[in-house]
Amino acid sequence: MTKIKPCCDIENETIGDKQSNNRVLLVGNPNTGKSLIFNLLTGYSVKVANFSGVTFQAKSGRFIENGHSHMVYDLPGFYGFSDDTAESASSKRVIYESEDPLIVNVIDINHLDRNLLLTKELLLLNKRMILVLNFVDTVHYDVNALTSRLRSLYNIPVLGVSAIKERGIRGLKQTIIGEFETLEAHTKDDKLMRPSKVAERIEQVAAKLNDEKELRFSEVFLSMLDEEYLKDYSPFANDKFMKVEKEVFKGLNIPVKVKLIDTLYEEIQSDLSGLGLIEDNESKLLFLDRFLLNQYVGLIIFSVLIWLSFKITFDLGGIFTIWIDAGVRILGDVIKASLPNALIASFLVDGLLAGIGFILIFLPQVTILFLIIGIMEQSGYLTRVVYITDRFLTRAGVSGKSIAPLLLGFGCNVPAILSTRIIPDSNEKKVTALSIPFVSCSARFPILVLFGSMVSTAYPDLIVAGAYLLSIAVAVTTIFLLRKFFFRGKQSLMIMELPNLQFPLNNTLFNQVYAQVKDFIKGIGKGVGIGVVILWLLSITSFRGLIGPAALHDPILFKQSLAYSLGQYIQFVFYPMGWDVRIIVALLFGFITKELFIGALGILYGTNLAILSQQFTPVSALSLMLFVLLYVPCLGTVFALKQEVGTRWTLFSMVYSLTLAWVVAFVVYSFGGLILFG
Repeated sequence: MTKIKPCCDIENETIGDKQSNNRVLLVGNPNTGKSLIFNLLTGYSVKVANFSGVTFQAKSGRFIENGHSHMVYDLPGFYGFSDDTAESASSKRVIYESEDPLIVNVIDINHLDRNLLLTKELLLLNKRMILVLNFVDTVHYDVNALTSRLRSLYNIPVLGVSAIKERGIRGLKQTIIGEFETLEAHTKDDKLMRPSKVAERIEQVAAKLNDEKELRFSEVFLSMLDEEYLKDYSPFANDKFMKVEKEVFKGLNIPVKVKLIDTLYEEIQSDLSGLGLIEDNESKLLFLDRFLLNQYVGLIIFSVLIWLSFKITFDLGGIFTIWIDAGVRILGDVIKASLPNALIASFLVDGLLAGIGFILIFLPQVTILFLIIGIMEQSGYLTRVVYITDRFLTRAGVSGKSIAPLLLGFGCNVPAILSTRIIPDSNEKKVTALSIPFVSCSARFPILVLFGSMVSTAYPDLIVAGAYLLSIAVAVTTIFLLRKFFFRGKQSLMIMELPNLQFPLNNTLFNQVYAQVKDFIKGIGKGVGIGVVILWLLSITSFRGLIGPAALHDPILFKQSLAYSLGQYIQFVFYPMGWDVRIIVALLFGFITKELFIGALGILYGTNLAILSQQFTPVSALSLMLFVLLYVPCLGTVFALKQEVGTRWTLFSMVYSLTLAWVVAFVVYSFGGLILFG
């Protein structure tokens, strides 16, 4: 039997001297709330999103109760063992290879028929299992009657929870603990967990394979349902199994796995009969979908929400920005007054504080933006955005599978590019990866805020919202051009499920935002901290040696510095835009990471926002903002592209983005005054 290395590390976890064998696998369809339950169980602030493909690798965490550690794995959502999508591969592999795990099957109570198909298949594997009915607060029938019926039929614990309202999680923890404490190994009668009609067919096949050693019911079932299992895991030869299967199902005019699935659905209907269930397939807010999912009205709503998001970000975040800006300047004055050594004082104030502190000025806006995006994700609205934009991406030449990586790009381009692995078609994968660098990531947001305010003090929110929409337009246009001229071929299709609209304000949302802000600050402290120190050193030294901190404030003396020389070498490239050498130096450092661009401005121009604004006209600020929006995001993105699309296409991406950024900046700088201001 061919053994495949597991997709993720599910070996024993160790805490101190105590080893944990208690493995909990969260399994379910997409959009059932698995990741949210994972967060509540483990306290981890893992990204929760309502579009397929985000959780493309298992996330792991632990919770400790009664001195025992329980490792929890959030497996990618999939619909059943006949599912052949890339998202399902790693989940099924972990389930196949895990020894004696506890499966927590999370289902959406609003879609019982569809969700219970996977439940029935999992039961046939004869593993320990808990069934969790999520979103119980959204239905109006007797949930207790339903849980009692399923508990009796399936002979497993069945619980109702509302993850979005954090109800029932404590009971779930206790049930998990109880399963591990009462059963060292699974001892349930295998036949109790088999739908009778399906079991009868499976046992007929098994009977004709009775010469195989250690043949298990679940192995026969999986071989009939999952072609990958038959090929890589099955204990018997493929040709022999297929011959036996053909004999047993002689005369069947549909594939065997279709017959099995149809039979399981019949069993599900029987399981639910007599309960008087009225499934709440419609959300309380479903009437909103008439507008959100409309091809034209939905796009208008999306554009308005983008503008409203940035308006809130500017209006609310701007209050705190003014305070932080004043605090940074006061702290700098105190440090300089307290330290007699001018060089050390300059290092702390003009180097670290000016570079890192200038980025932190925009932390309130970044935090508010993370919160707004989190609300859109967890409420289910972003899935609606996927739906209304899917038709446009389809016309551009890619399927809906490309939408999830593109949306991830608004957080960070690097994991977004890596997530294109979920796209099975290689051409679509490359096209999507090459378009992601144009999606404006969170690191570019402070730059857009800074220069958007310089372009228009009255409507900076409109400027930034327009920049984001432009980034989307450029990414989609890039997809269209690449698909038309370089990566032709058929596009795959994606079936997408819309989750219910819901109110997502809960501790998980705030924990997620906290984790994102913490990562943002950590990124500043690591890569940016080193970069600003290097830039500070280059700014106070020349080829002849140290010229002193005065060079940071004296334009004539600064021309002797290594930093000025570095920018002067390529100044001719940007001569048509009339940008100062200090801007060019900041752009060079911004190639390392976009946060460093802001830090470089803080060192080279000072941390006072008012003084910095005086260095730019609205047109020059707009041209620079668009250049930063479109040129190479960072070195991390370059490395990710090289890994996913190869060196040749990575170089193409760099040349293409730099050329496009230069052309756009030149046109805006040359003609922007006429267009914007008459």
